[in-house]
This record gives sequence, C-alpha cells and structure tokens, in this order.
Amino acid sequence: MRDSSHNTIDYPTEQNHGYRIIAIGSRLVADDQAGPLTYQLLQKANLPSFVKLDLLELSGFDVLDKLAGEQLLIVVDAVYLGDNVGKVHILEGNQLPRATRAAVSCHGIGLFEALEICKKLYPEKLPKQTILIGIEGRDFSTPGVPPSEKVMQGITKAAKIIQKMISCKITSAV
Repeated sequence: MRDSSHNTIDYPTEQNHGYRIIAIGSRLVADDQAGPLTYQLLQKANLPSFVKLDLLELSGFDVLDKLAGEQLLIVVDAVYLGDNVGKVHILEGNQLPRATRAAVSCHGIGLFEALEICKKLYPEKLPKQTILIGIEGRDFSTPGVPPSEKVMQGITKAAKIIQKMISCKITSAV
C-alpha cells in the first residue's frame, strides 16, 4: 500500500539524495544471512548511480547514520512474522512491524523504531518513502550454517523484486 503523502516521487538525482537500499543481517548466522546475501546479489546488478547500496551487520540504530532524506529507502532483512519460510514480505509505512518482546529483527531495534527516532531527532534525514523487503526466516541463532533452501529462494526473489521496484519507480517518475 502506498501512503497518500507519497503518491509521486521526484526523479532521483544526486542532489535530492536518490534512493538507498540497506541490507541488514549477520553473515554468520543461518537465516539472518538473508540481508547480506541479497546485498551480494544487488552488488552484481546494474543499479543506477543514484542508488546507494549499504550493508549493516549490527544494530538497527546504525540505520540512522545512513539516512540523508532519500526519495526512497528500501531495507532488506530476514524477518519472523509467522508466515511460510522464504516468503518475501513487502511492507511500507504503517505496515512496518514494531518490535515486541519476540523481536521481529535481532538487530536491537526494528526499522519502525529507527524511523520514529529519526522523525523526532533528525526529521531532515527521514526518507520520503520506506519499504521493507522482509524474507521470512526461522533460524536466527545457529552460527556457521547457510540459510535454509527456502530462504535462499526468497533471497533471489527479493533481489529481483528490488531491481524491479527501482526500475518501476524510475519509469513512473519520468
């Protein structure tokens, strides 16, 4: 769903901070590798120069350091929302999950909380639109093993979805 305040996106340029993709996760822990592995696929993609690609392996607080008032922020991370393993969730605005006692993300705070902090402390850094690409996982604690096959399929799908989103945003903005 699109928030009515985000019906149009200016054509991205270096001057208006373009688009940013942030992949979050641990390269060492089972399904939590979804973000870093999606990052690797996107590094090989032919992304436009106004798309900044970042990998964050630590706390959700680190997202705040990367924000610069982008037109579009896409965050890709492994999530646990109780759906089928490997399912790719596309969430934005009010759909972003809030951290609970059973954390949606294992990175300290969730994306929703990071954006709320940004809104209050650094409103000029808040992205115009934020989309979470969440890859449903289950194993967020076993070190040294690869993600499950279903999560690997979700990673490939997520990278394709992100590339298509960027392409569609550019086409619709022209």
